[in-house]
Amino acid sequence: MKLKRFAIILLAVAIFASVLAVSASAAEIQPYNNVDQAYSFNFNGSWWQDDLHQYWKENSTSVYIYSKAFPGRYNIYTNGYVNGSWGDYTQRPAVVPRVGEYLIYNTIYESNGYERTYARLGGFRAGGGTASGLWSPDSVGSYPHINP
Repeated sequence: MKLKRFAIILLAVAIFASVLAVSASAAEIQPYNNVDQAYSFNFNGSWWQDDLHQYWKENSTSVYIYSKAFPGRYNIYTNGYVNGSWGDYTQRPAVVPRVGEYLIYNTIYESNGYERTYARLGGFRAGGGTASGLWSPDSVGSYPHINP
């Protein structure tokens, strides 16, 4: 009886250990760059602005932004470096409606053949003012999309 109980406990420990190993290896398969970086657009004197700070886009998740300084509604673009040049890979128009945390649908990673590449933000506003906040090329968590 004790031997049977010991075998069951040993089997349960082995199953638990294998589940942990699979979970750890699955996390390693999906790298992501969700380190928040600062962005800023000064719309005074120029309607279109690029934030020239580029960061690695590691997977197909949405781009994350946290709008902190808000001059009024403005368009934001997810630019990617694909096939040797920069382009707009925002799936649909993305308009920042107010201060807050948001996600932006994009196809940067997919357009680069599911390989990591650089991403950066662009912004457009007809009026003046400064927009700034934080962003990351990849996202974790659940926030509203501004280009549903």
